[in-house]
Amino acid sequence: MDVVLIGRRTWALWLMALLVGAVLSLGALTAAHAAQKAALSVAAEQAIAGYRAGERAALRTLDAGVLAQTALFATGAALADLAGRMQSLRTSGAYTQREIESFAVREVIEEDAQLSVLAEEVHSVQTALQASGAAVETNRRTAFEVTYTLVQEAGRWKVRSVAAVETGVR
Repeated sequence: MDVVLIGRRTWALWLMALLVGAVLSLGALTAAHAAQKAALSVAAEQAIAGYRAGERAALRTLDAGVLAQTALFATGAALADLAGRMQSLRTSGAYTQREIESFAVREVIEEDAQLSVLAEEVHSVQTALQASGAAVETNRRTAFEVTYTLVQEAGRWKVRSVAAVETGVR
């Protein structure tokens, strides 16, 4: 049995079919975009974790070899800033032990070929003199809002700059 659609109702059926198709396509695009954003967020968190681990080791050991390894996760201003902090600690005869007690990404923004990652962190910092091991500043816990800028280099995301705003001492 063949059903032939004729008359004034045909356009309404075609319009409904087109609308259903458009809604389904939009849903698929939204899901694909959400998956891409989640993958970028994971990649950014891994790059930041690698940078922070390298930073922690570099400030504790003050070893140029450790700084060179940190270049796997950092570039540009972030790497230069870390080298400057290491030199300052060497000059003052101290080292720093930094622990990140909490790290939470609030937002990842993709702009051109870079990512901006907005995060909330709580750091615990202890600075000690190299010769005596006596603590200069003990267990200072500080909360920060941090903006990381990441760029794609050699097929991986690297931290290019870090801007932190202190939000309180705990």
